[in-house]
Amino acid sequence: MDAIVAATGDSEIAALRAQLESVTKRSEVTLSRIERIGAHLARSDWSGLAKSLESAEIPELERMRSELLQALGGTDIGRPASPVLHERLSNLETSLAQIANDEIFGLRSELAATNKEVAALRGAMGSAMLHSNLPPHILTPFYGLQQAAQIATSSYEAMLSRLQALETEASTQLADSRIVSAAIPPISPIFPNKPLMLALGAVGGLGLGIALAFLFENYIGGFTSEQQMQAVLRRKVAATVPRSAVTYGSISDAIIDAPLSRYAEAVRRIRAILDTALRKGGHANETGRGRVIVISSALAEEGKTTLALSLTRTYAVTGRRVLIVDCNMRGPRLSHHLNVDASTGLIDILIRNDPHRDITSLLVRDPMSPALSIVGARSADLPTDQLVASDAFGHIISSARRNFDYVILDAPSLNSAVDGLYLAQHADAVIFVIRWAKTAQHVAASALERMSELLPHGVAVLLALNNPQSTKSG
Repeated sequence: MDAIVAATGDSEIAALRAQLESVTKRSEVTLSRIERIGAHLARSDWSGLAKSLESAEIPELERMRSELLQALGGTDIGRPASPVLHERLSNLETSLAQIANDEIFGLRSELAATNKEVAALRGAMGSAMLHSNLPPHILTPFYGLQQAAQIATSSYEAMLSRLQALETEASTQLADSRIVSAAIPPISPIFPNKPLMLALGAVGGLGLGIALAFLFENYIGGFTSEQQMQAVLRRKVAATVPRSAVTYGSISDAIIDAPLSRYAEAVRRIRAILDTALRKGGHANETGRGRVIVISSALAEEGKTTLALSLTRTYAVTGRRVLIVDCNMRGPRLSHHLNVDASTGLIDILIRNDPHRDITSLLVRDPMSPALSIVGARSADLPTDQLVASDAFGHIISSARRNFDYVILDAPSLNSAVDGLYLAQHADAVIFVIRWAKTAQHVAASALERMSELLPHGVAVLLALNNPQSTKSG
């Protein structure tokens, strides 16, 4: 370009070039702004987004957002933040995101217009150069390229015409063949050989059925018997818990309302085997420490909370001091089973991270038994593994051991949250709940193996097959 301008002295080409460089730089700046705003929006970086936007509403929205964050950060742990504050913060962030999207749309429209202007300037420069008074050593390559392009275009058109002619000939060509003699039918059919095909089909179907049954029985399918669970998982099965006949309320109410039912008897069997395992493991009451029992599972909806509350009530009705803690802070369910309302839950005390906070303010009495509980007041909106690994949670467990004979922790499923792995480190015994014919065997085995690697030495792990199809009770 410099050589062309120097050779012709054409100021129009130089002006077009300078204009093209200016427009190209403006296009790059616009593209950079689009990428920067999009990156802030994808990371929900509202402070960075506010600095990148040019809307007049942004400073006021950012000020209001800062005030809401300060109000939420200053809320007392004992009194959860008002949902109205969370809703207002969410609405402000939605407004910021909408303004950002509108500005991105406008910038993209501006970028498209700039790109069209760049294309027009390039065309104008090319036309100006070809019509300027260029010397032969510069003009010759231009005409050479034009001639090569014309030749290539002519060759392409000729080849395309030839291809169309060949397709027409292929569609109209007749086969060069004739019938010499009619075929003579065989005396007996050669194909298909029905006996052979039936025999091969029967053998193949039988083999495929056996292979699928083996995979389903030992790897893919769920557990349907205690013997199957013990053979696959190599752990002691405490009991098969049948479905209770309770038609309303929590199934665990059968421990009090129907103490002679098959469901209540199965839970008492788990209690007896659990006590034996605790004595063998050296976790007896004579040590002066309450025993921590973790109720865990591989997947959600396995029946952990129901079984945990049922086991709590079986201990409570025998005169033992029992505490059940809803440790599933991402989806607390214990308060629904107890049919109680709690304004303050486990997550509220753990967020403050006060190792010496008295837990008596968190205790809720079971309406149907002498047991006490710590329920979840709300679902967590932050990672909860850091809470169960904190000093405050360790203080709660230590205090519960001193004041109760049994502390039962209703843990979240291992495949949905890492919290269960931290909770298992406090356990004296673990009851691993598996839903009948639902949880895949490899899923249960993998979750059980992950948890077992973190358990203290001597901790008993018992299996419970929950909720089989049988609905009989009594």
